[in-house]
Amino acid sequence: MQNMQNPNFSQISPMAGLYPCTPQGLTNPYIQPIMQSTMNQASETNKIDNLIQKVDQMFQKMSVLDSLSDKMSKFHSTLNTLVSNVDNVTKRVVEIEQSLEFLNTKYETSKQEHDTVKKDIKEIKQCYTDVSSNITHFCTDLEDLKERHIDLQTRSMRENLCIFWNTSNKPEEKVKKRTNTHKLYENQFKNRKSS
Repeated sequence: MQNMQNPNFSQISPMAGLYPCTPQGLTNPYIQPIMQSTMNQASETNKIDNLIQKVDQMFQKMSVLDSLSDKMSKFHSTLNTLVSNVDNVTKRVVEIEQSLEFLNTKYETSKQEHDTVKKDIKEIKQCYTDVSSNITHFCTDLEDLKERHIDLQTRSMRENLCIFWNTSNKPEEKVKKRTNTHKLYENQFKNRKSS
């Protein structure tokens, strides 16, 4: 605490009241307590002012703390919302992963089936080409057999006619044999009628 100097009073030692001697130049013994009380009052008002300022600063800091508390509560609620959103997203990601695993297994199964079907189709195509070539061979063989059959049939018929008509390949003999054959038929026909 600072001692204030007043031109009307001489400075008083803080130890003045403890010793029986009076300070120099003081004639009135009551002046010392008055001066001490005014100095004490001034120092106490300074202390009070300082305390008021400190209290004001504390209130300002408390208001800042209150606003920080509000901000912290908002931050906490926002953080809770974010945590719940992250939980929801995590659940959806897990569901998507499960769906992807299911689709992957289905894809692998489909791929295997596709490969099997492709292999079967390749075998069927090969069989088809083999069967097609065999059918063309059979068709050509059948046509050849038909021609042979017709040829054999015509030869057989010709031979039968030759035997039946007893003809040769000469035209004169053919005509002669025809007439003979007609006569033979006629005779046979007459014989049947008569019997």
